[in-house]
Amino acid sequence: MSAPQRGGVTVKVLTGRSAPDLLRYRDEVAEKQSEGYLIAAQQHCSFPVHEEIREFEETRVRYGTDGAKRTAKATYEKVDPETGLHASGQRGTHVEYFDGKRNRKRPVRAGETPTHLRIEPGALTVKESEAVHTIVAAGDDLVNPENPEDLERFMDAVVAWRREDYPGLQESMWLERNGDSGLAHVHIASNATVYEDFERDGVQYRAGQKMAGALTRVHDARAGFEQFLDRHPEHGLEQSLARVGSEEYERAQVRDGQKSYWEKKRGRESNQDRIRREAELALGPYGVGDRDEYVAALGRRGIEVTETGLRRGAPTKNHDYLYRVEGAKQGVRGSTLGPDYAYGAVGEHLEAKAQGRAARIEGKQSAGAAKRLPFEAKPLTSAERDELEALRSGVAALAAEEEARQQGLDPATVPSREQAGLPRATVRVDAPALDIDSMHARRAAQEAEAEDALDAAVREMEDGRADRSAKYAPAEEVEQQPVDEPQPEPKRRREFRAEAEHDREEVTRLSDGVELRPLSEEDRQRRRAAVPGPGRPAEDQGAPSAQEAPTTPETASGPGVVWRSDLRDAAPLSEAYGKDVPKVRARIEGLAQIEEDYHGRMPSTLEERQEFEQRIKGIGGVRQQFLEDYGFQIQPAMRERLEERAEWMEKAREAYDEQKLEYAAFQEGKTAGRAREELAKHGRAANAAGRRSERLRQDVANGEYMRPVKEREQEKAERVQAQSKKVSASDRFSAKAKAARETQDHGLGR
Repeated sequence: MSAPQRGGVTVKVLTGRSAPDLLRYRDEVAEKQSEGYLIAAQQHCSFPVHEEIREFEETRVRYGTDGAKRTAKATYEKVDPETGLHASGQRGTHVEYFDGKRNRKRPVRAGETPTHLRIEPGALTVKESEAVHTIVAAGDDLVNPENPEDLERFMDAVVAWRREDYPGLQESMWLERNGDSGLAHVHIASNATVYEDFERDGVQYRAGQKMAGALTRVHDARAGFEQFLDRHPEHGLEQSLARVGSEEYERAQVRDGQKSYWEKKRGRESNQDRIRREAELALGPYGVGDRDEYVAALGRRGIEVTETGLRRGAPTKNHDYLYRVEGAKQGVRGSTLGPDYAYGAVGEHLEAKAQGRAARIEGKQSAGAAKRLPFEAKPLTSAERDELEALRSGVAALAAEEEARQQGLDPATVPSREQAGLPRATVRVDAPALDIDSMHARRAAQEAEAEDALDAAVREMEDGRADRSAKYAPAEEVEQQPVDEPQPEPKRRREFRAEAEHDREEVTRLSDGVELRPLSEEDRQRRRAAVPGPGRPAEDQGAPSAQEAPTTPETASGPGVVWRSDLRDAAPLSEAYGKDVPKVRARIEGLAQIEEDYHGRMPSTLEERQEFEQRIKGIGGVRQQFLEDYGFQIQPAMRERLEERAEWMEKAREAYDEQKLEYAAFQEGKTAGRAREELAKHGRAANAAGRRSERLRQDVANGEYMRPVKEREQEKAERVQAQSKKVSASDRFSAKAKAARETQDHGLGR
C-alpha cells in the first residue's frame, strides 16, 4: 500500500439551524451557481429533499421535540462609565473584562463601577435548534478538486467516519467544490434530535435527546475525524495541519476581535494587521537591532509597546508585549497577534539577527503545494504507435482540406506539409478527460428517478379524482347531456389542468409533514366494491368481508358500506389561495383521511386526543378560513371540534400578540427612563400574557378544548385560588420594598 496523501483538513460546526432550510440549501446552490453538488449520501433518511424533510420531522414528532422552544438568553446593555447608571435609571449589574481571548462579563464587586446592565428575557421564548450543519473541507494539497478519484475517496472517508462515530444520527451528506476557494468540501445536515441509541467515546446517547456537548463541539469533531483517518489508512488521507490538543493548535485558536474581522471583510486593514505589518518591517533586515530600538521604532509608527505581566519588576508566566495603536481604547497581547510577536519570540529574532543567522517570521500556517493529477508516462506499443500515426495523418489531412476550403482552393492541388518542406504537424495527446460528467449524469439519473416516481403518484391521484367524479355524479344529470355533444369541462377542472405542471413542482416543496401517497390497488378495489355507484347492478358491487364491516351504525349508509368523507370530492378554491393550491389540496386530502378514521368515535382519552392533535398538526393545522370554505363538507361532530380548536388557537395567538406588545412597551419605557411602577406593570402584563398563551397552546396539544364548561370553570377557580396565595406573599414583599424606597427617598430629601 502506498503512503497516504498528506494535506490539510478543517471542520466547522454550526448549530441553531432550521431543518427544512438547511436541507433545501443543497438544491438551491445548484440553481444559483453553475455547478451543484457532485455526490450525495444519506443515513436513516431517503432521497430526494422533500422525503428528507418529512422524515426529519417525523423523528421530531415521534420524540416530542417538533416546535420545541426554550427561554431566550439574557442581554447586556452599556451604562454610563462614570456613574454606572443605565438610561432607565437602574444601576449596572456586571463588569466587562478581557480574559486574553475575548470580552466576558461578571457580576460587579464591592467598590467597582459597573459597565453593563443585565436584561432578563422574562417570558420570551425562542425556537430550539432543529438541525446541526457540519462542513468538512480539504485543501488542494490533500484532494485535487479536478480529480474524480480524489473527490470520491474523500467523500467515502467522510461518510464512513459519520457512520462509524455517529451511527445514531439522522443525516444527509453531499460533496461540493464550488465557492470562492473551489476546494472540495462535504456538507453534513444532521437532525438535532438523536434518531436511535448509540455510544461514542464512552458516552451513551439516547434516542430523542438533543445534540449537545461533544456532538456539537468543533474541536471534538475535528479530533474525531483525524483519529478516524489514523485508524483507517486504507482511505489514503492524513492530516498535515496542527493536530487538536497540540500547542500549535491552541495558539491558532486565538482570533481577531469582531471589529478587526469586519474591517477585513470590508477590504480595510485592521489594527491587528497593521501591528503585524509594522512589526515585520521593524524586524526586517534593515530594521532595529535591540529591544529598545524595536519599541522606539514602533512608537514612531504610531504603535505604543509596553511590557505586561510584571510583578515587582520580575516577569510572571503572563509576561508579554502589549501593543496599542494610537487612538485605540485597548491594546492586544503579542501572543494574541501570533507566536512571532510575543516577548520571547522578538528577543530570539533579534539575537539571531545580531549573530548573523537567518531569521524570519513564520506567520500563519498554510496548506502545502497542490496535489497534481496522477499521470504516468508509459512507452507506446507498436499497435498504439500505428494508431497514433494514423490519427496524426488524418488530422493533418483535415487541417489542409479546411485551409484550402477557406482560401477557395482545390484541396487536391494543395501540397502536403512534407511536400512543401514544412515540419510535420504534431498532435498533442493529453491525459484522459476527467470523469466529472459521469458524476453529473449519476446525479441527474437519481433526480429523474425521483421525479418520475412523483409524477406517477400525482397522475394516479388525478386519475382517481377523475374516476370518483364520474362514478358518483347523479345519473339524471348525465342523461340530460346529449351523447353526441361533448360535455363542457367544469371550471375547477380546467383550473386544475392549467396548474398541473405547477403543482408537480410545488408538491416537492411541502415541508409540513404531509405525505401524498396513492391508494394501493387492494384498497382501491375494496372501496370500489364497497361504495355503490349509479347504474351499477347489485351483484357487481360485491360484499365486504367481516374485517371491513362498520362497527357502528353511523359509519355506514347501508349494509356492508364503508363510510367515505365528502372532502374527497372537494376541490381547492384557487381564487382564494392563488399558488398555494397544492398545499390546500394536501390539507383537504389529509383532513378527509382523519375524518374517515375518526368517524363515529371522537377521541376521548388523553392519548387519543394527543394523537388527534398530532395528525391535525401534521397536515398544517385547520384555521377558521379553511372551515368557512370547506366546513359544509365536514360532518357536524368533526366540524364542531375543529371550530372549538380554531377558536382556542386564535385566543392563544391574541395572547402571544399581547405579550409582544407589552414587552415592547417595557423596552421602550426602560430606554426612555420611565418610572419603575410603569415598567413593572408592563412586565407583569407581558408575563401574564405569555403564561396564558402557553396554557392555551398546551390545552390544544392535549385536546382539552372540548371539555364541559363546568369542569373548565372549576379548574379556573382552583387555579385563581392557588394564585391568590402566592400573590399575598408577593404583596407583603412589595409592601416592604415600597416602604424601604419611601424611607430612602425621604432621607434624600426628594
